[in-house]
Amino acid sequence: MKIIFFYPDKLTQELFYKYQNIIFCDRDNFFFYNKKTKRREKIKFAPLKIRNQDINLVIKEIRSWSSVWSRDTDKGDQIDLYQRYLLNKYFEFYQLMKNEKFKLSLFFIAIPHHLDALLIDLVCRNLKIKQIFFETISSLLPYPKNLLIPLSQHKYFMERYIIKNRISKINFKQTIARWSKKLKTDSNIETHRIVHIDEFSYSKNYYISYLMCLFYYSYASIRQFIGLNKKKNISNYSVLTHLKQLSQQRDFLRYYNQKSLKNSDINLKNSLIIIANYQPEGTSFPMGKDNNNHIDILYKLRNLGYKNKIFYKEHHDTQNFYLKIIQNTRVGSARSVDYLKILKKLNVDFLPMNLNVNSKAFDNILPITISGTIAIERSLKGLKTIVAGNPWYIKMPGIIKFNSLGKNFDLQTINIKKSTSIQKKTISFLNNELNYKSIINAPGLGMLEKKYDSKSIKDYRTKIERIIKIFK
Repeated sequence: MKIIFFYPDKLTQELFYKYQNIIFCDRDNFFFYNKKTKRREKIKFAPLKIRNQDINLVIKEIRSWSSVWSRDTDKGDQIDLYQRYLLNKYFEFYQLMKNEKFKLSLFFIAIPHHLDALLIDLVCRNLKIKQIFFETISSLLPYPKNLLIPLSQHKYFMERYIIKNRISKINFKQTIARWSKKLKTDSNIETHRIVHIDEFSYSKNYYISYLMCLFYYSYASIRQFIGLNKKKNISNYSVLTHLKQLSQQRDFLRYYNQKSLKNSDINLKNSLIIIANYQPEGTSFPMGKDNNNHIDILYKLRNLGYKNKIFYKEHHDTQNFYLKIIQNTRVGSARSVDYLKILKKLNVDFLPMNLNVNSKAFDNILPITISGTIAIERSLKGLKTIVAGNPWYIKMPGIIKFNSLGKNFDLQTINIKKSTSIQKKTISFLNNELNYKSIINAPGLGMLEKKYDSKSIKDYRTKIERIIKIFK
């Protein structure tokens, strides 16, 4: 059976370099192992022969990635041409992957949240190629060790689940129990400050971040101009766009803080609250699918007939301008003063960003998240959450699917009281989903620490081979 590795890191390439049934693919090319030359060589794209394709459907799908388009390029006048470039690339990849008869694909990323990965995901789905993605355990649990959880996706976009097979001896029973206990302890804390894992001491300082962006992106532009950095087919942001985004983010934060309610004025009881996702990020799109924008969600709520005041709490990480791994956080592509003014027109009040959403004040409310871990935390406390997206935990007890809300939606018809049954079933759900499913993150996927000792490398290789065997 032929298998394809998308975006394999250096260690993975070394470990599986001589496997003839495994093809490597970067963003543009496919590489097979030539037994005669003992090297990986490019597979040539054959002349296109397009038959029995729904061209309109493919174009529609590419256009639907609007939030990713705005994150990956600022050349609005070139979007139509860029989309045709991707359309051509889609057919090249489709034809090659069909001819090679791939049955399984392993993505060495957590989620397809850039244009090239979304394109490959689309090809795999249309060819019915099984897909495996690798998510870091720290994205799912407050767990310090460097592990990966494999998620499987087959026919449908973002219909992903953690693989069912037992592949390791690692369980998280104690971690889940500690997490549940800590949530009870933290419920007495009304406000807090959460530090981002990639945060600098100056990440929230606009002026220093502005200078850092100016130096970093100017240097990258010079390297590309003189040919040291590869020029991309779809042009990335200009230096000026990065700086404009920082200014827009600063204006957003100022306006938000000015218009936020004071703690003494907040009465949340029996309220609907949007707990905003950090944006732009893969947890909103593609994970949010059609519900990836908070403004859209609010319009849909009003369209359902919900007339009461709705509260909105911005994500705490929105305050960061510049981070270690991604540099400009690009919040300015998803937030603006006009964004907040639209929310205001929809009868929304803003809550301070430093409020602890797991405090007792939030026990008698019903929050809405696209795919945030707030839903897991609340279920562990026996509370319900409306989830607009399609995260891995969508079948967890306590989850109310946004798309299941009917006409004349009324919060009074939903029992939002704490339930011991939800709490117990959630612990059981998390243990069943996560225990014995993780593998060592030897290559350091997700920009985490690499584990290059012989034991970790051997274990990583064995587990990847085990996953391939399961899905053959």
